[in-house]
Amino acid sequence: MEHLTFAFCHGTENRNTTATRHIDESVQKKARQTGDEETENLSTQAQAKFDKFKILHTMIKIALLSYTPQRYLGHASFEAQEDSRHIIDFKSGRKFATKWASRLFCKALSLMDLKDTVIVCIPASCQRTYTRRFRKFSETLCAKTGAINGFDHIKVIGKREKCHICGEHVAEDNVWIDADFFKGKRILIIDDICTTGRTSDEFREKMEQAGAHVRMAMFLAKTRQFKKKQYLN
Repeated sequence: MEHLTFAFCHGTENRNTTATRHIDESVQKKARQTGDEETENLSTQAQAKFDKFKILHTMIKIALLSYTPQRYLGHASFEAQEDSRHIIDFKSGRKFATKWASRLFCKALSLMDLKDTVIVCIPASCQRTYTRRFRKFSETLCAKTGAINGFDHIKVIGKREKCHICGEHVAEDNVWIDADFFKGKRILIIDDICTTGRTSDEFREKMEQAGAHVRMAMFLAKTRQFKKKQYLN
């Protein structure tokens, strides 16, 4: 499956592919300002695209920020370094980073009607990590957007090796999904970082096997891809 990366606020649609939307730097700066007009435009477009894609057999993907891998941070701008460190702090479950991430998602979703939508965060490698990273985040985001919190209806059983440690992608075979709860519901899935998109695609399949209708995935950040000897300006 092809993955496209371009500015969310610009460009054209391809209905037959899964598109990874990546907000450009100018929009990212605006999104950090409360009540900003660009943020409102982003939310309006997100709602329109969500409404359109919910009738299609595809899933739109949106990334709010760029994530710069550790080995490139020395050549990154101050802003890129700050964003990447905040993202890692969010993954670690640090309280200030959870609040920071919640605000970014709330702004992006502020004009969307989510009262009948369940927000589900993609499971981590174990329940402890999943809880530390997403419980408070899910509670805060759902309280502010009016969405239904699906956190307690996903459980991670045991522990699987992290993908960046084992070097291979591992499907979430140790994840329990409350099929009775999710059956027939409209789902927005959220994760911290999107690199290849395979994790979200596989989790979407599991959710749809449980009877859910998944039409959108949002990520705190999309990993920037670099060629050899390529550095940031």
